[in-house]
Amino acid sequence: MAGFVVSASSVLRKVNDSVTFTVTLVKNGLPISGKAPVVKLIRRSDGKFYNWNLNVWQIPVAAKTMFENLNAPGVYEAFWDQSSADPNNVEDYLAIFSANGVPADRFYGTIEYSFKQIAAPGDQMALTTATIQAIRAEIMGYVVGGNPLGLTTEDTWEMIRKILNNRLELQDGSTNNWILYDDDDASIYLRYDVRDVTGGSVVSATGVPARRTRGT
Repeated sequence: MAGFVVSASSVLRKVNDSVTFTVTLVKNGLPISGKAPVVKLIRRSDGKFYNWNLNVWQIPVAAKTMFENLNAPGVYEAFWDQSSADPNNVEDYLAIFSANGVPADRFYGTIEYSFKQIAAPGDQMALTTATIQAIRAEIMGYVVGGNPLGLTTEDTWEMIRKILNNRLELQDGSTNNWILYDDDDASIYLRYDVRDVTGGSVVSATGVPARRTRGT
């Protein structure tokens, strides 16, 4: 009895990506070579088939013969590029794989493909100046509570860097005893009170109970 393996039941791809349709034919655990399976690609929005030879979508059924990978016996492939076949289209497609022959060697299988506007590794985000300024304003408002200190954007980024990276030390007492140091590790940049979950004071014992070193 022959069997077949497709790569997945459904696949999410980025708009304008290319696809290598792949099926693997096996029989009794061994690859089946020398066959000619075909793939039919249907566009879900209008039910049309893709014609590989003419690079058009059509109502009559069209199929592409898959070629065996010379380096992988029993593995059959067909290449398709959405950027040329159906450019910039957010679309779902159904790939149908089949092969004729003696009954034991016939097969049929499908894969759903969804092409979406998604990010991929290596993509870059293009932001306008207005968008960048808006993001900075949001960060400034969040970090310093609406900017009561009158900090500039550059000051705010400096504050963020120091809060994330500089030495932070919990000293004894209950007020102004959580100390963030400046870049020289000696000058005090900010002081905080330590509070419990109810807002009450937390008294730290004599000495230095805890210290965060400079970030690395």
